[in-house]
Amino acid sequence: MIDSIVSSHPFSTLSPDSDLAILLLDLADVTIMSASNLECLIASSPSNEIRAYLHGVRDMRLSIAACLGTPA
Repeated sequence: MIDSIVSSHPFSTLSPDSDLAILLLDLADVTIMSASNLECLIASSPSNEIRAYLHGVRDMRLSIAACLGTPA
């Protein structure tokens, strides 16, 4: 259900590089955002510390998916 709500939200069409998207990153929950958005966020991270944290979040999500037997 949440996927249909998020995909229909106007912010879902923002380019990850836009100024508005950058301002909204503080409101995004990296534990539930799509894997592709998380990868974009990792790739565009301004510092190594943030990138390392986001890699940790991604690895945690992959571990949980593997334990539950669900696709990541």
